[in-house]
Amino acid sequence: MKGLARKIQERMRDLDKVASHRRAVLYPAAKRRAAMALVPEWEELRDANKKAKAEILSDLDGFLDRFQESAEARGTTVHRARNAAQAQEKVLDLCKAAGVQCIVKSKSLTMEECQIGPKLEQTGIELIDTDLGERIVQLFGEPPSHLTAPAIHRTREEIGQLFYEHGLVPKGETDPKILTEAARKSLRPYFLKADLGMTGANFLVASTGSIIVVENEANSILGTSLAPFHIAVAGIDKLVPDIPSLQSFLALLARSATGQRLTTYTTHYTGTMGRPLHLVLVDNGRSSLRGTPAEEALACIRCGACLNECPVYCRIGGHSYDWVYPGPIGEVLGPALSGGPRNELVKASPLCQACSDVCPVRIDLARHIHDWRLDLSAQGQLKPSLPSSLRHLWGHPFLFRAAGKFARHLGPLSPVLAGFTKAGRAWKRGGRNLPKLPKKSFHELLKARRKSNPPQCFPHSPIQEKKEIAPSPTPPNSPSAPKHLHFHDLRKLFREALEEAHGKILPLSALPNQAMATPKAMVIGAELGKFWTPSPSQPWKINGCPLLILSARHGIARTGSLWVELETFEERLALTLPEEIILLVPEDRILFDLPQHAAELKHLPPCGTLLTGPSKTADIELSLVIGAHGPRRMSVCWIPSATSASK
Repeated sequence: MKGLARKIQERMRDLDKVASHRRAVLYPAAKRRAAMALVPEWEELRDANKKAKAEILSDLDGFLDRFQESAEARGTTVHRARNAAQAQEKVLDLCKAAGVQCIVKSKSLTMEECQIGPKLEQTGIELIDTDLGERIVQLFGEPPSHLTAPAIHRTREEIGQLFYEHGLVPKGETDPKILTEAARKSLRPYFLKADLGMTGANFLVASTGSIIVVENEANSILGTSLAPFHIAVAGIDKLVPDIPSLQSFLALLARSATGQRLTTYTTHYTGTMGRPLHLVLVDNGRSSLRGTPAEEALACIRCGACLNECPVYCRIGGHSYDWVYPGPIGEVLGPALSGGPRNELVKASPLCQACSDVCPVRIDLARHIHDWRLDLSAQGQLKPSLPSSLRHLWGHPFLFRAAGKFARHLGPLSPVLAGFTKAGRAWKRGGRNLPKLPKKSFHELLKARRKSNPPQCFPHSPIQEKKEIAPSPTPPNSPSAPKHLHFHDLRKLFREALEEAHGKILPLSALPNQAMATPKAMVIGAELGKFWTPSPSQPWKINGCPLLILSARHGIARTGSLWVELETFEERLALTLPEEIILLVPEDRILFDLPQHAAELKHLPPCGTLLTGPSKTADIELSLVIGAHGPRRMSVCWIPSATSASK
């Protein structure tokens, strides 16, 4: 394996690609900051997430047992894997027993970590990555380079050429909409024929045994709804205590990752629906982190915010780390879970604290990276990057300033002379040059400024009258907030959030007279004088149908989401396979935010999802395209509270 420095040098030779990658990564970082500004209780949510994860880590074995008991009581079969090899073996045994020939797989960093995909392919099983970004890197034959945007390092021109070589688009095509449509069209047959749908898990709810999968494209829920068999693979660090605590994680996950209020599909798998559901719980070194300085890293929810803010990751890209977890979180987990050559990842950080500042679960990543450097150096496992002479120079302020003054007097010769040192040659091999040195140092400029403008002292200045500080407003997600919101205010908030997610409100008068509908929606339609056709149960009859009508239990104003209970596979197919869907929602069932939604979930169906707009993706140069794998259009129609849906 090439060393970190060598991989960075190779990366830095293409400065155009470095600049392109940096621009792409900074976009979601800006979106996160905009989302943060609209959530006054952001810091309180971070505190709640940190507290919930600390509760899990304080009794990890107890919560694991509680989760397994809850999941198996609902029909899910739970398998424990101590390491990656055991995880591979368990998945492979399940596939062999079920005679699996074709797998549609959604995004899973844990599967990447355990190399489950390559192991399955070695046995002759056809494994198709269905997330657009994952599919792109699969066709390129390379690993993902980001936690949430696997192909962020690839340009639309490169992806267009790749799709042309696979016969998906004409030569020279670079439009993200056309490229996404080509991927959708080419992957749909795999969904229809697959024997197994494989997913990861974003969260595992200990109290209910629920597997929570968060996505935008609909490929995960589509794969698990069409295939007769579902296997999920998740690390034991994905545990959260209960449904109420889950909401604070959901509130910050999408906002931290992409700036969305909520991802399009937040699906809760709570038990089986007459088909096998297996979960492989992976340890792979996680439990050994307990009681160590790196234990806090087990709280990571893989939002990727630390990558988007890290000035090093922005420039060197994810593949430079040669590790499934790049960026600051990878620098903490690399030595802890892998060790060996990945110990040097801790060098890829300026310790600027940006990663710690943005983490939605308050992991002090910069401190952990710093501590790893000290520990690994003390153990002799990490060789310092700087020559001992430079370390000695920087350890003595007088010598450092004298050397700097000498270098400045050399002027243009300084970059040339730097090439005579090993560190200087390594810098220049990366295609870089030292910047022009200033005539004066910072300390000299500061000294001159203080001399010309001495600080003002006012020992007898009058004491300023103390001003009354207005109390901060009640956080909008507190239980008391909805009491101050009128019904029409909730409707307005919902509309704004839904339209932001690219959905729309449909007037009751605009409901079609002829359409297909699920059984629940048909009952409501009959009361409204609409006699719709029952939705077919065969996937190929629903696939591509122009319009299908479903019902939702309630809406969430602040995120523009709908809670859709999917108690049959027909309902799951109706949600994912049509070109357009309409959701019927009782007008008196608009909740304010996620905490109120959690309070309503007295009973979880085998499958339910928080739906927030139509399916979408931004995996090609972060260009938003509506209609990735699921419906291209999604509307909400408020129905009178007197209908059956409200009873």
